[in-house]
Amino acid sequence: NGVTAFRSNSKDKMGFIDKNGNYIIEPKFDNAHNFAANGLARVEVNNRWGYINTSGEYVIEPKFADAYDFDENGMAHVFYNGRHGFINTKGDWIIENKYVTIEKFADNGLAKMCVKVGDDSYLYGYIDRNGNEVVPAKYSECNDFSNGLAAVRIENNWGFVDSKGDM
Repeated sequence: NGVTAFRSNSKDKMGFIDKNGNYIIEPKFDNAHNFAANGLARVEVNNRWGYINTSGEYVIEPKFADAYDFDENGMAHVFYNGRHGFINTKGDWIIENKYVTIEKFADNGLAKMCVKVGDDSYLYGYIDRNGNEVVPAKYSECNDFSNGLAAVRIENNWGFVDSKGDM
């Protein structure tokens, strides 16, 4: 869109300029990333991330400990209150922030996730873009999908699951 994030000369705040070097949004953010295709940019203020529009107005107030750009499906991975989830462009939860970790969605539409069980035990599985646990979190370890299968481990035994969760 011809606008880029930049750090001011004093290097303490970030804002946005056009290709001619004109200020589009004055430097007022601790950190900022370029605008995504959906017209939103993620910005950090006081160690919290939020999203602004091209006018510099908050569309989603800074409240996340970490946040990522929106993907082509209008979802952004965020970290809030010690858990990972996904929000839409209005800041509503698409996938509740209940996961210890969650990775990007693979080509098959599934993302590896991790839940905490008990005091110090973790289990892994896969969710779809609606937050459905397609492959329930019951594995000690999971790998990425390749050629339609993902290697999974229960205790010391390894096997493969397909994108429906069938072993």
